[in-house]
Amino acid sequence: MTTQTAQPAPSRDVAKSAITDPTPTDADKDRSLTLARHEAEVGRLKLQNKTLEQDHEDRKADREMRFKYSRWVYAYLVAYSVFVGGLLILHGFAAIPFALDDVVLTSLVGSTAVSAIGLVLAVTTGLFNSRRKKED
Repeated sequence: MTTQTAQPAPSRDVAKSAITDPTPTDADKDRSLTLARHEAEVGRLKLQNKTLEQDHEDRKADREMRFKYSRWVYAYLVAYSVFVGGLLILHGFAAIPFALDDVVLTSLVGSTAVSAIGLVLAVTTGLFNSRRKKED
């Protein structure tokens, strides 16, 4: 007579642990690494977006400032040139008792040219090349 030994049935704890605590597979590990990479990329892109937005705001402010100061410089140059031109005209009329020495007239005309060239150069160098200096 052969006796068969019955094997014990698996306990409920073993079956339950297999469902609730699976060991991660290689595919699960790859998915979690891919997710971490994507999250890092999203963080990097958000930071880059903030940087670009700030750069845009800076450029917008620079344009407004250039417009404002170019108006002021232009108004100054026009007013100074009109003033010097008026002095030259007054000096040219013999009927009006107004006379300036030749050295003074030469200085006024020379300073007009120097003001025009110097202010335009200073404004354009200071405002228009500021972005190029930031990028270097």
